[in-house]
Amino acid sequence: MNNKDIENKSIELLKEYFDYKKESITTPIPTIDLLEYLGYDIDFRCDGIYKNKDILGGVIPNEKRVELNECLIKNEGRLNFTIAHEIAHIVLHVDNNKNTFFFRKDNKNDSKSEENRRKIIEKEADQFAAYLLMPSYIIKKSFFKHYSKPINVSKFSLINFILRKSKLHKAFLITRKISKTGNFSNVSKTAILNRLIGLRLIRGIPYQTYKIKRR
Repeated sequence: MNNKDIENKSIELLKEYFDYKKESITTPIPTIDLLEYLGYDIDFRCDGIYKNKDILGGVIPNEKRVELNECLIKNEGRLNFTIAHEIAHIVLHVDNNKNTFFFRKDNKNDSKSEENRRKIIEKEADQFAAYLLMPSYIIKKSFFKHYSKPINVSKFSLINFILRKSKLHKAFLITRKISKTGNFSNVSKTAILNRLIGLRLIRGIPYQTYKIKRR
């Protein structure tokens, strides 16, 4: 799927859920309520594969259940992004008529093809999660309350040189403003920064990455 189609799917879900609640779309997006709306339960785990704190979660479609690592309870931003990621799998990658994942069957015995498919669907799920938690129009509205145009943090500034502020430091200063104005209280600052970079509202800095593993 292309990014526009993924974003449209996230908007459809938000509209459907908030129409059901007879409310306007507002942030922070209630990920647990959305998951329950889709008919799924949450099971926090610390046993088995979840002894590894790098493995954050997975969808069990035939049991209508999402497993989450208990370690996420201590990190609200990562918790909500992981739930949104699993919601993405439910919306994009689960055949709801059969309660199973559906993937292309070509070259199914080719481990390289399987690994490539997995990378693609994980990337799609991350994209969906970002769109779901931080809708474009809310991000943009919040940004332009503070700034008249996109900001290139790599541009030289005498005051930043004197105060020795790095590009990343400047980017996070902007991000904190957007987080507060947009009421993105359940999303990590890194996720907001990456969303701003993706919308080219912040320029001159690459996406910020962190290691995530899911089933």
